[in-house]
Amino acid sequence: MAEKFHKCPNCGAKIEALATSCPYCGYINVEGAEKKYMDELEEVRSKLDVVDDEAREDYAKGLGRIVKVIAIVVMVMICIIAIILTVYLRSKAKKADADLHSGEDILAEVTWKKENYPKFDKLYEDKDYEGLYETIDYVRTVEDHRIYDWQHYDFFEAYCTYYYATDICETIDKQGWDENRGGLVTYECLSYIYEIGEGKRGLDDDESERLSPYITEMKDIAANRLMITPDRYEEVKKEVCDEYGNLSLDACDAYAKKHLKEYR
Repeated sequence: MAEKFHKCPNCGAKIEALATSCPYCGYINVEGAEKKYMDELEEVRSKLDVVDDEAREDYAKGLGRIVKVIAIVVMVMICIIAIILTVYLRSKAKKADADLHSGEDILAEVTWKKENYPKFDKLYEDKDYEGLYETIDYVRTVEDHRIYDWQHYDFFEAYCTYYYATDICETIDKQGWDENRGGLVTYECLSYIYEIGEGKRGLDDDESERLSPYITEMKDIAANRLMITPDRYEEVKKEVCDEYGNLSLDACDAYAKKHLKEYR
């Protein structure tokens, strides 16, 4: 006895053995399609028996043309379905390959963080901030790692602000002021005063305590080199911050350009 069901050769779904196509993926079931075609052809032939010879001959000729057209249409449909299926399977394979590589990249990054974050923690605990800066600067710029989820990342960014400001001041001592250096020093110093000093960076108590000496140093640079003393903080803030109190680099550049002759 013939099987009533079998697996679709394309998607593996269970389908009726004599189904003309898979109801799940549309794959043409040759056995079912052929059976349906032969049944319909047999039905047409049985009807020919009830007509006279002349009518039968004319009917047969017309049927022959119809059969040819149907055969052509079926072949065209099969070709179209085959093309569509091929494109679909290739795109699906490419997506699966991309997902696989993406998963491998994520796993590699997680493994890297497990190996390197303890090193960052050790540098932080030892207060080796210059070593921390050099290490993280290398992995970010050369190895292209993202470390935003490291627990002391906000502290590191705050330290970078201090590092950049003092480094620019050293360059100014050697080469003198210009508008670009003036704008950068103004921005870095006021970042400490208006953001880090006022607790806008989300630092915990330990991180804030570690940064307190640098905040004092930044205030000294602001007062003695930029001529921005504490009594002028609110006045200057109106020039360099937006309506939400956020510091603007463009505004700091404009302020430095305006007051550069006063800088020491």
